Amino acid sequence: MSFASLTLLPTLILAAAAHQPAVEATPTSRVVSSTQDMPLYPPAKSGLELNVDRADTPTTLIDVLTAYGEVTGQTFTYDNEVETFLRRTELNLTRTRTIPQAEVQAWVENLMAQNQYILQPILRGTEPLTSVLHQNTTHMARLTATPVTVEQLPGLKHNAATLVTTTVNLPNIDVRQISNSMRSMILNQHTQTMLPAGATNSIHLTGPAPWVASVAESLLQINAQEGPSGEANVGVEMLRFQLKHADAQMAAELVQSLVSSSVSISGERNMNHPHQGQVLSPISVLGDPRTNALLVTVRGDLVQRLKDAVALVDVEATE
Repeated sequence: MSFASLTLLPTLILAAAAHQPAVEATPTSRVVSSTQDMPLYPPAKSGLELNVDRADTPTTLIDVLTAYGEVTGQTFTYDNEVETFLRRTELNLTRTRTIPQAEVQAWVENLMAQNQYILQPILRGTEPLTSVLHQNTTHMARLTATPVTVEQLPGLKHNAATLVTTTVNLPNIDVRQISNSMRSMILNQHTQTMLPAGATNSIHLTGPAPWVASVAESLLQINAQEGPSGEANVGVEMLRFQLKHADAQMAAELVQSLVSSSVSISGERNMNHPHQGQVLSPISVLGDPRTNALLVTVRGDLVQRLKDAVALVDVEATE
């Protein structure tokens, strides 16, 4: 696909001529981390009116973008193939429509998404520039997704045509297992991904903002539900046990083995490392030969089992 030069909507050409061309904008205007808190798109200054009184000229998506650009001050860029599609996509409106100011962004994005178009903010600020892509003509859409935080997602549920990317931290669940089980939620390979983020307990999501927001919300709910019985939500305690009879170094191995075995036998979760398949003990016991004591780091819910294990081990040896 060959990309054409910047394409300006007809109603914006005169206005844009008074400014530096958008393609020559300074690097400081690009979407970087310093602009992350800016709105993805400028708010509409008024309602959006679509006039269908022209019987000889059907209303197309080009007309919608023209009106949308006028009320928001945006400039749009797209290649020749996308322009052809936009001009051919008719709305088939039966009457003039006026979209209320507060609903302009959501209405336009829903319309674009229904017709498989993607809006991606390239420049934000005083001279916003937005790219228009079609899902069936690009394999690069996911690479241009806008980075957002999980906290921003609830405010993006109406940005149906905008691709975003974020990372969700899920300390209480196995991200590889949950991402595999939720693969059926990916309906479009061009725009959606759900991948474990390396050797971490995080999932990287990319897709239309409402989809990412919905999946992230579901994952966080699962993580919260798993929390009460999960290792990450229990807490860790550090304890010291003074031994009366047993040798500290020998007792350390016995106590750790006893507690770990009790967890394994009871079938409790989180014994397997979600990424490396290694067995993680819920307890760490060090023997202090100087004072003949045990120094223990243990999950809070296993303290009583620890005490029982120490009592079993720290007994006077019989002849």
